[in-house]
Amino acid sequence: MQTSDIILVLTAFLASGVEAVEALTVVLATGVTRGWRSTLIGAGAALLVLAALIAALGPALAYVPIDTLRLVVGALLLIFGLQSSASSGCARRSCAPAAINRRAMRPRSTAPNSPMSRARTPTPPAAWTGMPSRWRSSRSFWKGSRSPSSC
Repeated sequence: MQTSDIILVLTAFLASGVEAVEALTVVLATGVTRGWRSTLIGAGAALLVLAALIAALGPALAYVPIDTLRLVVGALLLIFGLQSSASSGCARRSCAPAAINRRAMRPRSTAPNSPMSRARTPTPPAAWTGMPSRWRSSRSFWKGSRSPSSC
């Protein structure tokens, strides 16, 4: 085994470990908030479906062209990554600072105490209420949230 092969295996192992910790966190959070019986039944069902998919589609993966597989996986990562970044708190308009109109903030060259010479603070835009309802419901579906107002 070459050094690059060892690095590749180690990277894949660490990425799988991160995903396992994330899945365990979701299961623990769901178990604490909604009850352990349904959580463990759901986790077990997910493991059975995953095992069935691996058994059925694993050998067929050798016949899929690698370039097509990379394109499909890359497109899915891009779509879900954009959805995740759009739903993050920093990207929401209601969390962003109000736009500053620099021209309105500049003092004018008129009399020193006139109202026109003082810097005016622009009024902030109206608070945005959130994501469109259709997108919010699809996002709630993927995030596992029951309330559509949790964006």
